[in-house]
Amino acid sequence: MKGIIYRWTCKLDGKNYIGQTVNPRKRYLQHYNAENRDVQLIDRAIYKKGVENFEYAVLLTVHAETREELRRLLDEAEIAFIRIYQSHMSTGKGYNMTWGGMSRGSYTHTEETRQKLSRIMKGKKRSSAARKSVSEGLKGLKKSEQHRANIQAAHKADMKRVRQCTVDEVLVAEYPSIKAAERTTGINRGGISACINGRQQRTTGRDGVSYTWKLN
Repeated sequence: MKGIIYRWTCKLDGKNYIGQTVNPRKRYLQHYNAENRDVQLIDRAIYKKGVENFEYAVLLTVHAETREELRRLLDEAEIAFIRIYQSHMSTGKGYNMTWGGMSRGSYTHTEETRQKLSRIMKGKKRSSAARKSVSEGLKGLKKSEQHRANIQAAHKADMKRVRQCTVDEVLVAEYPSIKAAERTTGINRGGISACINGRQQRTTGRDGVSYTWKLN
């Protein structure tokens, strides 16, 4: 099994977006066509500025024997590269809306994962500055207590029951968690959470219809 860590870079302002996927072509086309522009900053930027003003690159290919191991490695690598490129939206240098991997819980094998990622990165041609950045990024994967608390809070929030409604407040469906709603509707959990928390008004699903979200 394999997956990748990828980067979109805006040629106009140098801002980056770091992502992970086990289906590179599908994810590339989703961004290319700005399919999730209602909920993702990177897709919104691509839609407004034009895809021709963005560069795409694969930063890392990760191989693993199990889906669980692959997901863990990708999560850790995503966190590291977001640190390296400072691509979180709060820095003013990027389009990432989270610091990566945060919705999947805490990591109990961080040291083991760092060692595996280091082995994966060995042999890749990089400048000394780039190698130093990667090394510092991986070292930073050891979570602070506050970071662990944030992860646990995000995980706890993800497990709350939610209701999907039309823009006219008509109930469409109920889900046992935000994660389940994302899996069923294809709507990014970040967008669902943003609606619940009042940071945005609605999201758009696979059917092209806009919805609002509330806690059950």
